[in-house]
Amino acid sequence: MDLFVERGFHGTTVPEIARRAEVGTGTLYLYHASKTDLLNSLYQRWTDTVIGSLIASGRDARTPRETFTSYWNAYRRFWDEHPGAARFLSAFETSPYLTAETREREAACRRLPDRLFVDGVAREVFKPLPIPMLVAVAKGLFIELKRLEAAGLLELTPEIWQAAEGMVWEAVRR
Repeated sequence: MDLFVERGFHGTTVPEIARRAEVGTGTLYLYHASKTDLLNSLYQRWTDTVIGSLIASGRDARTPRETFTSYWNAYRRFWDEHPGAARFLSAFETSPYLTAETREREAACRRLPDRLFVDGVAREVFKPLPIPMLVAVAKGLFIELKRLEAAGLLELTPEIWQAAEGMVWEAVRR
């Protein structure tokens, strides 16, 4: 997974993946028919993990505000606990190598925040803007903060995260 992020799809070879995984190339091919198959397996696994964490985090939320906060915090925990997987999902979410099955899982992952915004727009909680735009406001700030952290330009303290979540809420709420 890290090799895909570091070198891209074409810059990563199956023997390199096998070496990094400390298995033989033939062993890797026993479980994955191709590099594309491996990419999709990894993507599906981590997408399912994100879906599970979003569902679990939003289970007790009673209002759109609570749901928004629970999703923000779940996504943040995912990035903190699985930074390589988070970078992998971010890097390959628009990859032409994702299969229809993988794209369906990705769509299922997007449906949770999309549903929050669709319901919130209908209830006049959120601005009446296209749902992808509302999601992009949250995701854009989140990804940029993680980029700044990785570059050593910003320390993401709990106070910074809370302020960022509040800024996004103010940007999307009606």
